[in-house]
Amino acid sequence: MKDLLKLYDEFFKTLSKRVEESNTQIIEAASPDEVDNLASEFNIFIPDDIRSYLCEPKTVYKIKRFTDTEEWEAGFDFLQIDIIRRNISMYRDDLAPIYEDEDDNFLYNLHLNCVPLSFAEPALVYDADPLIKKPGLYLMLWDGEASFEPIAPDFTTFFTHWLASGCFRGREFKKYWEVVKDIVPIKIPLNENLWLNYYSRLYKNQYTIF
Repeated sequence: MKDLLKLYDEFFKTLSKRVEESNTQIIEAASPDEVDNLASEFNIFIPDDIRSYLCEPKTVYKIKRFTDTEEWEAGFDFLQIDIIRRNISMYRDDLAPIYEDEDDNFLYNLHLNCVPLSFAEPALVYDADPLIKKPGLYLMLWDGEASFEPIAPDFTTFFTHWLASGCFRGREFKKYWEVVKDIVPIKIPLNENLWLNYYSRLYKNQYTIF
């Protein structure tokens, strides 16, 4: 994870110079004890790659470009561990009960057991169910809905494919790709990119990826 975070930082430093507009925030590393305490407090399963991610200091980058000819966003607003703790309580105590009586308990269980990794909706959440330990990273929409299909089986896979997309967050990918295609740190064919395929299916009536 440390190597992926280094590529992430180098990519955004290059992109920030290219577009001359970005928002950044420094996030301090969590200690291993803090991660253990988080898992114990909420009885959730936190895999090694997310533990490694949380225990690394990082700069959070967010770039938006809304003009007459371009409309795209790059970078998620990743959270530090104290905000993750607060948001777990919100998902569990305030949002999970909304879905408790539904016929399918997928959304109830996801709200009850997720580790939210980003803030602004739609948010990245990891399914941290301690019993089944089912891997999966999901995108939680503004209304609390989430696709039954995970973006990727684990955080490392997601982060790798996300880097290969130029850390694309949303809206018009084709315009964004013209800006970043020569500086992406990992090369994966676009039609094989898990994140882009997921986004394309989720927003097939709004945005065209391929």
